[in-house]
Amino acid sequence: MSSTATPDDQAPLRIDEWPYLQIADRLEDRIRRGEFGEDGQLPGTFDLSEWYGVGVEVIRHARNELKHRGLVVVRLGHGTFVRPGA
Repeated sequence: MSSTATPDDQAPLRIDEWPYLQIADRLEDRIRRGEFGEDGQLPGTFDLSEWYGVGVEVIRHARNELKHRGLVVVRLGHGTFVRPGA
């Protein structure tokens, strides 16, 4: 992982909204603030799973949501990267 990002310090995930959407929103906020840099790599699935206290499938759904929003590209075998200009 090329990023030096750390877990966010936001409140725990709420139970009244899908966890993957909350995680996607939090990561989008961090992407837009430039925390991962332009074309920077997001933390890995297992790191994010630990950060947010959820299973890896939830993280995969969140990553797919970010991809759908046009914020990241997934390079199979290499990781998830911020889309230039995101």
